[in-house]
Amino acid sequence: HVCQRMDFALGEALAAAAKVPMGFVPLSRCFELFGADFALEDRGKDDPAVWLLEVNSGPDMAVFGERLRRQCVELLEDVLATA
Repeated sequence: HVCQRMDFALGEALAAAAKVPMGFVPLSRCFELFGADFALEDRGKDDPAVWLLEVNSGPDMAVFGERLRRQCVELLEDVLATA
């Protein structure tokens, strides 16, 4: 449920940005990697609230350092395989 709400919130944000002049302009035959920051609010249930905080058009994966290096490499491999 949480991932579905994150997908929905991000989709709504990108759709809204696409409606604004000079907002989000996808380029044909290209892809971009965005970073999205979310907060989860514990409301005392098994179903936390999901809040989209920001979307970054140029996420810096170096901030994760060696601890998450393998996951970052896997993410980039998945993006390139999909593209």
